[in-house]
Amino acid sequence: MKYADRRSQVVVQLSQSAQAKSISQGLAQAGLCVVDEVKAGMQALLITDLPLPEHQDFDAVIGIGIPNYQVDLCFAADVPTSEVVTASQLLTKLLSQQSRLSRMKKKKQHWKKAALTDPLTQLANRRAWERRGLKLVTNALRNNLVLTLAIIDVNHLKQVNREHGLPMGDWLLECLGQVLKSTFKQQLVARIGGDEFAVLGVDISIKEMSDLINMAQDQFTQMVQTKLPGFGKISFGISTQQCRSDGHATELLASLVHAADTQLRAAKNERD
Repeated sequence: MKYADRRSQVVVQLSQSAQAKSISQGLAQAGLCVVDEVKAGMQALLITDLPLPEHQDFDAVIGIGIPNYQVDLCFAADVPTSEVVTASQLLTKLLSQQSRLSRMKKKKQHWKKAALTDPLTQLANRRAWERRGLKLVTNALRNNLVLTLAIIDVNHLKQVNREHGLPMGDWLLECLGQVLKSTFKQQLVARIGGDEFAVLGVDISIKEMSDLINMAQDQFTQMVQTKLPGFGKISFGISTQQCRSDGHATELLASLVHAADTQLRAAKNERD
């Protein structure tokens, strides 16, 4: 038998192997050419690389357009129309259901991420900071690691908002968020308040943390000079703690925050 160059390549993604088996059986009963059924560990029904003969062995190629899918079904010439319709409807229904489930899953993931992300800076927000911070502290306690926390404050943000407008103040925060994210790749970085950011690192010394913050300061100042000359300065406070296995995560994190915040207030008083 001669085969045309035309070929159908179909990969139908499914959530459960049981669904794929049901569809495969239904399509086979309706006279569809199913080259490969679901294999172990694969959640997909493969109707792939189907040769379409020049003769009338296949006299119907039905295209089903569903969001995220494009399926060509090949039917034998002697398949009753009712079975063709039944198979098409079955596949369309199941794929439509799967498409809706996929969209719902993506929306759920989007909102879950949004609930833990600061919309302005795209850093972790206060809620994410508390959750992930406690996980880091718990792990540090379990393994007797050193934790170092820095709290960073944007200098004169109120003045920027007053003299240049709130959008410019937001831009200033965005810039600092970008710099901190690129500087502290291995640490937890979050925006924990209006103009306050926190960086929590494991096995990083006060000097190492301070050096990285000073490097971020230089990048931040350079970034904002084009629009806000004279601004782009930050103040920060740092605290550190050698963790012990008998410590309590919530209390330790609160202690680190209090100590770093005290250092920050002292630095701001010296600045003013």
